[in-house]
Amino acid sequence: MTARSSRSFPPPPGSAWQLSQRDVPLGPIPDGVRGTVPLLPLQARLLERQGAAPCSQYLLFELAEDLEPILLEQALRALVAHHDALRLRFAEEGGAWRQACAEAGERHELLWLCEASGEAEVATLCTELQRSLDPRSGPLLRALCLSQAGRADRLLLAIHQLVADAISWRVLLEDLLCAYGQLVAGRRVALPAGTSSFKAWAERLEAWAAAPALQAQRDFWLAQERACTQLPLLVREPAREEQRQCLELCLCAEFSRELLQAARQAYRLRADELLLAALSRVLCAWSEQDSIGLHLENHGRAPLFDGLDLGRTVGCFTSRYPLRLQPAADLPGNLRAIRAQLHSVVDGGLAYGLLRRRGELAGAAPQVLFRYLEPFGEVRDGPLRLVDAGRWREADALLEAPLCIEVEQRGGALRLRLDFSPSQWQRSTLEGLLQRLQDELRGIRAHCLHASRSRLAGAAPPAAPAHACSLPEPVRRHPEPIALARGDTRLAQVVLETRSNRLARHLIECGVGPGMRVGLCLAHGMAMIEGLLAILKAGGAFVPLDPDCPREQLACMAEDSGLQWLLTSTALCGRVPLGEEVEAICLDLLDASGYSSEPPSLALRPRDPACLLYAAGPPGRPRAVTIGHADLSRHMQDLGRSYGMRSAEAELPGASTGGDGALERWAAELSAQMLRGLCRRRVDFFAAFLNFFRPHPSLPA
Repeated sequence: MTARSSRSFPPPPGSAWQLSQRDVPLGPIPDGVRGTVPLLPLQARLLERQGAAPCSQYLLFELAEDLEPILLEQALRALVAHHDALRLRFAEEGGAWRQACAEAGERHELLWLCEASGEAEVATLCTELQRSLDPRSGPLLRALCLSQAGRADRLLLAIHQLVADAISWRVLLEDLLCAYGQLVAGRRVALPAGTSSFKAWAERLEAWAAAPALQAQRDFWLAQERACTQLPLLVREPAREEQRQCLELCLCAEFSRELLQAARQAYRLRADELLLAALSRVLCAWSEQDSIGLHLENHGRAPLFDGLDLGRTVGCFTSRYPLRLQPAADLPGNLRAIRAQLHSVVDGGLAYGLLRRRGELAGAAPQVLFRYLEPFGEVRDGPLRLVDAGRWREADALLEAPLCIEVEQRGGALRLRLDFSPSQWQRSTLEGLLQRLQDELRGIRAHCLHASRSRLAGAAPPAAPAHACSLPEPVRRHPEPIALARGDTRLAQVVLETRSNRLARHLIECGVGPGMRVGLCLAHGMAMIEGLLAILKAGGAFVPLDPDCPREQLACMAEDSGLQWLLTSTALCGRVPLGEEVEAICLDLLDASGYSSEPPSLALRPRDPACLLYAAGPPGRPRAVTIGHADLSRHMQDLGRSYGMRSAEAELPGASTGGDGALERWAAELSAQMLRGLCRRRVDFFAAFLNFFRPHPSLPA
């Protein structure tokens, strides 16, 4: 550690100091990614606007326990070695910016340890740390551990905006905790295998920029640029960060939950669609225009290319594009209209950034920038508690837009923040806009609650007794047995039960019920098992869609099955072509911690469909086989008796998620419990149910 560190924190006792003199004990490092990497559209835009100036995103945590600083810095080094985007370096040559990936052996001080006497000194230290991130020579990631008398220690993690997005943060935080835990245990750092490299995606995207499919979108994006709204600003000169002020609107957790739940049930609206429907009406009414042009952002990881998986890839993938929104006069019509207009954007808006960079679009400066941040979730059962998150820029940096609107969910509450400059806006004007927006959201909540209740009241109730699907009593008394295992990660039966119950309650809130089709398109892993169980616990019929199947075949299955929802991930969202009536739920962006962990009660008939499996049919048209809950339950019990597995044994699921072999274990105990009362037969607990899920060492990777 450095002099800066040692003045504030005494050396950890024993071998930790010897460990600091050696390299990080890393396990196998992924194949190196070296050389020049094409710039992604938002990277090029940021460099064009601000050059290599410091510009970072940060997370601030309170520490629930003391951390070993030596091991924490080594865990940070493991992240830099594992994720090539953290080793990118930027240079300007002949007026053009380029980026290249450096070797993994660079040595930078990644952890600062400091004592602060007050909040003013804390702010100074945080600014100093974020200013130290250097895109030209590194580092691009750094942490600050703060000690202050009278309060818990804090940890600030900062990453330059050019190399990470919101999904990257989730991956990096997971890997940081994993690496630190392994070092504390005295083991080598062995992080989860990486997905496709940032460089591979950038090269494929650059080649796609000349494709006919992208050129076909040019007229659409020209029209969106022309529709960009000129708002009545006090002055047109760009404002700077030092002038920035903010206003906030915080909706309580109960109101937010009712609003989002009712909008999903009545109109299948996502949170961002709902908020844009309200915002577009308010802005158009205030500016006396029939439409409003905004700039929007999304994760930018559309599954455009076969063979590329970005699920755990770190990088600045964010896509930003303009879109004209034309609200309808009536509230129900407006909710439908805005949803349809948002769904008119294909490929996540990536074509806009590519066409703009090629000079085929003018690149209109945003007047209004809308950014919806997916719930980050809590770090459970770990040493970190998130207390703040945001962006940092130098005081002389230009504001991103005259009006920047950022929405996030924290603790279940929706929080909307307006960033603006008083040189361009009167504060009272924006306060009035926020009040109008709050009134509009109240109206939407009341309307959607009435619409969803009317829809539910009109549905015929199933003639079956309610039954809570839960783990059998032996497991409740002894919850320790492992249900799933993958690499170093273990998931106990009771944890799997809790997670699937919470997800099931979210699905029920979305409108899932007996007989309703829910697609499942996820890579083999724990999330897939949780999703499958949750669908059954919600009473739905799951439709397994193997992401490795051809896209045309997936489209046929989605259309034929009548999907209403799709459980997937950000990496695979878009792999299955969906109609506008289908709601995609990305599990890696969903925070279901606010739901009860108790099993939901269901009213099921024995013949209610539990799953739809597709087999070979006519050319181009797979054939569906529907399996009811009772048939599935009996089949699973017979298989369980035939296999006769014991509790200590492990099973390697090797079948495709689209075949019946994949279901023979995963759904056995669940279906049996759901239908115990209906089938009037005793169901024994299969101790081997979901005991382990892991790659077998004898199989090729």
